[in-house]
This record gives sequence, C-alpha cells and structure tokens, in this order.
Amino acid sequence: MGGLFIGILTFFFTIPITHIKNNSDSLGAFIENVKEYPEWLPQIWVVSICLLVDMFNVSVFSALMLYVFNGEEVPLFGDHSKLTPIITR
Repeated sequence: MGGLFIGILTFFFTIPITHIKNNSDSLGAFIENVKEYPEWLPQIWVVSICLLVDMFNVSVFSALMLYVFNGEEVPLFGDHSKLTPIITR
C-alpha cells in the first residue's frame, strides 16, 4: 500500500502539466467535445467498427483456446499421443 502512495506522489509532483491544443484538459472541455460529435464521429466510425470486431475475436478465441487446451499438458507438435508439457499445474 505504501508503494502505491509513493507512486501517486511521484506521478503528481514529477510529471509536468502541459496543455495540448484541442485536448480535453477538464470535465467541461470534455463535455463540449462530446457535444461536437458530428465533427469527429464521421472520421472514426470505421475504426470503431474494426476495433469492435477485433476485440470480439480476441475474446472469443482466447476463451476457445482455454476450452480446447483444458488438460494438464498441451500437444506442441505432431501426434496427440506424444504430449509435450507446456503448461503444468
């Protein structure tokens, strides 16, 4: 817990606060930028759809691999009768 407190203090006192033009540096500025969605949404909607598909695939195939390789040992190459231990519990 002490390390967390030291990290918070280090972050707060050593990293300078710099203003970046057109960046939300307060809650009010963030709300104003969200209200201006007709300006930025047409530029990022394709990227948002790609990210949605990507994250879906990451989630599904990670779960699928955990389901498929559920045993004590995982076959690395070739025949399943000759198991090479990769993950041991």
